[in-house]
Amino acid sequence: MTRLVDQDRSVPMRDLKVCCVGLPKTGNASLLDALTRLGYRVYHGFDPDQSGKRDMDLLNEALEIKAKGGHDARPYRRREFDKIWGEYNAIIGLPGFAFVDELIEAYPNALFVLTERNVDDWHRDMQEDVFAEVDSWSLFCESLYDSWHARPFQRLLSTWCEMFCQGKFGNGAKEAYMDHVMHCKKAIPAERLLTLRLEDKEGWQPLCKFLKKRIPNEPYPNGDGEHERRSG
Repeated sequence: MTRLVDQDRSVPMRDLKVCCVGLPKTGNASLLDALTRLGYRVYHGFDPDQSGKRDMDLLNEALEIKAKGGHDARPYRRREFDKIWGEYNAIIGLPGFAFVDELIEAYPNALFVLTERNVDDWHRDMQEDVFAEVDSWSLFCESLYDSWHARPFQRLLSTWCEMFCQGKFGNGAKEAYMDHVMHCKKAIPAERLLTLRLEDKEGWQPLCKFLKKRIPNEPYPNGDGEHERRSG
């Protein structure tokens, strides 16, 4: 099977240090801002303005290969992932929460941050934002003429939603959320995992202690689950 990623000649420039594996609407926007202020270059794969068509096409391919499975699937591993975010040393959003097991294996020295929140609050915000975009008429119309951002984003979003909860945005999505959180806590070695709960609002202390960074002399970034951007 010929893969898009095999045709890409990008040369990675950095080693991945931090993998954020929290789902959308769990505090990712605040965490992204915090990591940036701590000096990390953070890749946000569900942000079409940052990643562009090339990245979204590669991420969609990685998702489809993972969903298909089989002995001839040739899933993405470190070599392939490095091509996507090679110049960044931290990732958040889609790459993190969609490829937990692959990232654990591919980056044995990376640290992981899991953001979580009350499942009902999370589900409400997902229904109003992320899940609503899957069947969005405006996004569909935009995708008809915007082949650079809207079309690959729509395809990537639909592929992930189908893989995450089989397109069941009710209780099925809640169950998928809880399964994801439990899997992360079980699969990621305890010494490499920091769990941050959105409602606790603990500020810089746990994150800086975990990453061995000095606490900035400024408030922790303020972003809640309801008002975060598209992939927060």
